[in-house]
Amino acid sequence: LWLGVHHLVRGAGERLRSIVVTAASGLNGDVHERIASSGVPAGPDFVAQVSYLRRVQASNGLETEVYTLIPGPGGTRFILRTDSRHPFGEAYEMRSEMKPVFERGETVVTGFYGDRHGSWISAYAPVFNSKGNVVALLEADYRMGPVLVTIAKEVLLFAGIALLGLAATIRLVRRVARDLA
Repeated sequence: LWLGVHHLVRGAGERLRSIVVTAASGLNGDVHERIASSGVPAGPDFVAQVSYLRRVQASNGLETEVYTLIPGPGGTRFILRTDSRHPFGEAYEMRSEMKPVFERGETVVTGFYGDRHGSWISAYAPVFNSKGNVVALLEADYRMGPVLVTIAKEVLLFAGIALLGLAATIRLVRRVARDLA
């Protein structure tokens, strides 16, 4: 069972890695840098970049939003988001797994983790400008809560079947022992 969960988490992480690496290469880092520095979530460049991320989200069947983050005071700030209900520039924590992306341009897949919004597996990829500098981090996530519920149901089903098998075995052993006596 543990191997199954480990395989599930690893597979989800690798799929997310592929999505963010491919998607990050399609973002224009110079345009992203201008949008972030302008502080204005509007204009044709902003609309085009967000539309691109929405296509990435839809074509990959992601139920959670896809977004970019930049380093900011005390953490990070959201710049591009597929869910427009959240404010431009909203603050977010700097997770330790994000630092290699910002500092060295690495792609990172988190393990399973939980925060105040739920249980997740995330992948982060750098967004580069034309000079080769990391100007943002692109993130995509899988919400793991529903997966954990499914795993719990399967464990309970397996345990129930095992208990029924044990009860049948005990009954059979008693019957055979009685017949032999």
